[in-house]
Formats: sequence, C-alpha cells, structure tokens
Amino acid sequence: MLKRIICTLIICLGTLLVLSSAALAVYNIWDENRAREAVDSVLDLVVQMQEAARDPDEANKIPDFEDFSSSKNEEVLPDYVLDPNKDLPSVEINGYNYIGTITIPALGLELPVLDDWNYKQLKRAPCRYLGSPYLDNMILCGHNYTSHFGPIKHLKTGDSVFFTDMDGNVFAYTVALVETLPGSAVEQMESGDWALSLFTCTLNSVSRITVRCTAVK
Repeated sequence: MLKRIICTLIICLGTLLVLSSAALAVYNIWDENRAREAVDSVLDLVVQMQEAARDPDEANKIPDFEDFSSSKNEEVLPDYVLDPNKDLPSVEINGYNYIGTITIPALGLELPVLDDWNYKQLKRAPCRYLGSPYLDNMILCGHNYTSHFGPIKHLKTGDSVFFTDMDGNVFAYTVALVETLPGSAVEQMESGDWALSLFTCTLNSVSRITVRCTAVK
C-alpha cells in the first residue's frame, strides 16, 4: 500500500514538473513576442522623427561604415560638439521617452533606446544605463530577448555598431571586446575608457554579457 502511494506521488510530481515546464515555455514565447511587438510598435515612428530632424539633404539611412569618418568631417559642427554636456534630446511616445536607436548590422538589429532604465522599461526596449554618446561614455542595457540584446554575445571584434540620437546625429563604433562579467561587478561594468558598452544578462541571470566598443572618429 505504501509503495503504491509513493508511486502515485512520484507520478503526480512528475506530471506537475512537466506541466510547469510547459507553462514556462509558453510564457517565455509570449514574453518574447510581446517584447518584439513593443519594439515594432515604436521603431518606425522613432526613425521617422530622426529623419525629419536631419537636414533634408542628409536625411539618409545609416552611412557606409568606411565612409563615416570622411562624411562626418564635411558637416557643420552640431550642437553636441560645442556642448558635449548637453542632455540627449528625447521624444515621448505612449508615455515612454526615447533618445534614439541602436543599429547592429552584423545581427540585423535596429532597436529604439529608452532614456533611462528600470525593469519595466527593459521589458519594452533597450535603455540607457549611464553616460552619453556626446561624452564617449554611454552604456546601454537590454533584456536578453532574442529580439533585444540576447544576440550580442555573437558579436566579434571589428563589427560595427551605430547609435542615432533624436536630432539625427549618427555615432559610429567598432566592437573591441566581448566579455562576461559577474552580475555584481557594477564598478567593473562602469569602468574603462570605452565610448560605448552594451550589456545583457545571461540566461541564468548570474552574469552579464558585455560588449565594449570604441568610437570611429
């Protein structure tokens, strides 16, 4: 009798574990789709606003990486060069403030970027964690959704990354280092002479995949 009860309990426990795993898988799929829809719902509008803010003659897409430095030298100095401490311009869409877009051609990613980070905002789009592109010290964080920053672990040295602010200014970077930091290494995350850093949690949330970039001048 006792053996039968134990067997029944084991079967019930196994069934619960299977159902829990299935429920978690369904939730993860739903959450990933929700995150992708949150990005898609605002990306086109953010890009349109960026293009409208540029000079009509310069309202083109991201420039060729090789031509970025020479084309930038021909432009009139923008405001941020004269005042690098100025705040990043932002636009409010559906109650959220966006400061630009991050484009990673090697991963086929183009994502809107929110002005500040918290867990609610990370569910919608990558966020500014610290710094500014005007000061060459910006850090962006993103959730590890496949449609957000999950794929950045696949970046390689030399890959190009672009950030475009809401005035249409484009900042070009090249990947210099991909490293994994402990989740508690806040000081290490914020240190170093990097023009741009991108990071996201690993799947077990213990560590942070961190991409360090240098600016293309």
